[in-house]
Amino acid sequence: MSLMFSKLAKDIAPAMRKLYQCLTLKSDHSSVSIHSPEPWKRSVYQPVQTSALKETLSRAQHQNLVHLQGYCKYRTDRLLIYTYMENGSLDYWLHEKTDGPTSLDWKTRLQIAQGAAKGLAYLHQSCEPHILHRDIKSSNILLNEKFEAHLADFGLARLILPYDTHVTTDLVGTLGYIPPEYGQASVATYKGDIYSFGVVLLELLTSKRPIDMCRPRASRDLISWVAQMKREKRETEVFDPFIYDKQHAPQMLTVLEIACLCLNENPRTRPCTQQLISWLDNIDSTSTFDSS
Repeated sequence: MSLMFSKLAKDIAPAMRKLYQCLTLKSDHSSVSIHSPEPWKRSVYQPVQTSALKETLSRAQHQNLVHLQGYCKYRTDRLLIYTYMENGSLDYWLHEKTDGPTSLDWKTRLQIAQGAAKGLAYLHQSCEPHILHRDIKSSNILLNEKFEAHLADFGLARLILPYDTHVTTDLVGTLGYIPPEYGQASVATYKGDIYSFGVVLLELLTSKRPIDMCRPRASRDLISWVAQMKREKRETEVFDPFIYDKQHAPQMLTVLEIACLCLNENPRTRPCTQQLISWLDNIDSTSTFDSS
């Protein structure tokens, strides 16, 4: 396959990996995204782990995953070829595009949360072997032309056998999304991905970054700020005013409760992906939560 590459102006994550858009010279002139997952170059698990992961990802077929179409090795570079997503990342719409937050109404944001949960559930429960993503964040949730969510960027992902509960790992991830237990033990678990997903839910509700040093000191850390506002019974003040209204308030408060369950410091009390799907898909009838 002949490819014509044009490097995009911006990295997905500085010093970690580059995102390219390219044109496949086929009859339909379809576009794909080219990712250079830098962590794979340094991984002590190469070549066995990354080879198995590529094989697993190439077989993964789910409507809420960015499909891996191919793999290219050139000198020291490793390039992953994904289906191109027309609307870019959730991070772009929430935090970078000038009119992005106003363009994403509550219905669209809830749809994104529902789709991302389904993609994560597929990785955790349906892939063989299962996959821990280890870098769930808004910039790794890509949106197609219908704003449907697709999990992407598996440069930090690890395979996990169905009968295992964790894998030994280096401390990796993105500041603001890393679960607290990862700093205490060198293990990655399903519940670590759930924690990061909870941070994404807060982003969808507030349109704020997990860490933002430009905000007042009391609200620089999104998780701590939301927890404080909840203690003060001021939950509705955390919501993005562009999407908050009385009609959607019950749903938004429910999603806030789901996010807080995901962010519990005790991993064992966090919900599993199937619980998340059930709660989010039945948002209007969800009133009690049992994450046991």
